[in-house]
Amino acid sequence: MCGNYVNFGVFELYGDRALADALDISLKMTLSVPLSDILAFRKVPVSSFVYYWQNRHFNPPTLI
Repeated sequence: MCGNYVNFGVFELYGDRALADALDISLKMTLSVPLSDILAFRKVPVSSFVYYWQNRHFNPPTLI
């Protein structure tokens, strides 16, 4: 998401909900995991919080 390889704005331009739906589902899946489970493993919190940051930084309307 942060590589700037794809212009994600084109999805909204053409009214394609595929990206918004995929981001919505992936965010719901990651938020459904209890924080205690995320913190129980060393690598999971890093990748989880990087995902949250990237999703918020590069796709702000998806979290509103």
